[in-house]
Amino acid sequence: MIQSTTLPERLGYELSDNGTVVKIVTDPMGRTNVPGVYSAGDAAGAQFQLISAASSGATTAAAIQLDLLDIEWKSVQ
Repeated sequence: MIQSTTLPERLGYELSDNGTVVKIVTDPMGRTNVPGVYSAGDAAGAQFQLISAASSGATTAAAIQLDLLDIEWKSVQ
């Protein structure tokens, strides 16, 4: 259960390795250590279940929307 690509390392994402699972480290809303980049589902969690991945994706989508709204509001002030 490891990433099937080296893209996260090449882009500078922080990775967590507990010996069994390698995942992209995110905050609870799916934000990575790279500004403007998000991760969800199996890449960001170790549960590897469809319903968990869908939930993670929905949460991360909400964070993206909130971050975009925040940027837009700052541009009109």
